[in-house]
Formats: sequence, structure tokens, C-alpha cells
Amino acid sequence: MSGSNGPQVMAALRFLGLIDGSNRPQPSLERIAEDRAPEPKERKRILWERLRESYAEALQGLDLDRFTPDELREHFGVFGISGDTLRKALTFFIEALEYCGIELSPHIKKPAKGRTRKRARSAKKQPSEEYSPPIATSPDPSGEARLHLSIQGLLDDLLRFGNGWSGEQQDSWLDVFARIIKYAYPARDRQLRMLP
Repeated sequence: MSGSNGPQVMAALRFLGLIDGSNRPQPSLERIAEDRAPEPKERKRILWERLRESYAEALQGLDLDRFTPDELREHFGVFGISGDTLRKALTFFIEALEYCGIELSPHIKKPAKGRTRKRARSAKKQPSEEYSPPIATSPDPSGEARLHLSIQGLLDDLLRFGNGWSGEQQDSWLDVFARIIKYAYPARDRQLRMLP
């Protein structure tokens, strides 16, 4: 992973209150990332709680059942972001709400997905219904829950860059963070699609 992405992941974790100002994991992140990860319903509850708190100012007066894209952009004005950063922030917010199972306005269209080629699988390579992706954790002799190694790597990268990164680097880092979260803690209905 590129070192330029570390600051973006750290900023996202900090914004959502999943790490503190000293980059220490907070209880909600530890709960999401523990060895025996919680059921998806519990993860969604934790994330929805973090989203409601972190986006409280933007959510004030916004009707999630009826908002338009323009209204959402206007509400996100409280964060002082624009351009590509705003677009990515809105995309993250909408996808996070969908992940949490929050009913969204019919005015919000899902972004078009690019075409992908489907590979034929041989019969013996079919995944079993019991597949669960490995959850690697950093060794910790104290027995405390640790972050997934991929996330820890992103956090380490972030520490190297501190505050000296551009908006483009931040956007790139946030994209990588979102992808790693989806990889490390996939939704149950997406696990089978992750196999080669």
C-alpha cells in the first residue's frame, strides 16, 4: 500500500471517533476489530452510532427519507470541503448509511458500477458456504483485542506523514481505508464474492 494513503485513513478514523488524537484505538473500534468480530448487525449498530455523532451537525434538519443531492451537499457545507473531497465524503456517507441499513431518500441514485468480467470457476474451486475470510491480528501478549494487520499498517503509514499531506493524498488514503474495511470485515452476503 502506498504511504500516501495513511493520513486519509487516520483522518477518517479520528473523524468517526474510532481513534483518539494520539491515534489510540477507542472502544468502538476495538469492538469492531476484535478477534471474534461481532455479528454484522452489531457492527452496523456501532457504525451508525459513530456516524450519527460525527455527522450530527450535517444531519441537523436533514430528512434522510426525502433529502435531495443538493440538500445533502448544502448540509455538508458545515465541514468546509469542496470539489473531489466533498464528492468522496458524500459517497462515503451514503454508502455507510446503506451499509447500516438506513432507508435513504429515493432521490439518491447509486453510482453506476463499472463492468467486470466474470471468471469461470472450476467445480472443485467452488467456495463452501462456511467460508469466512481470515482475520489477522497483531500479536499481543496481554490478550487484548488488536486491530486487523491491514488497518494497523494504514495507521502506521499515517503516523509517518502527520499533517503534511495534500487533499489528493487524503482522498486516496480514505479510498484505501474503505476498501480495507470491506475486505477485513466483509458483509456476510459479500464474503463468497471475495474468493479468487
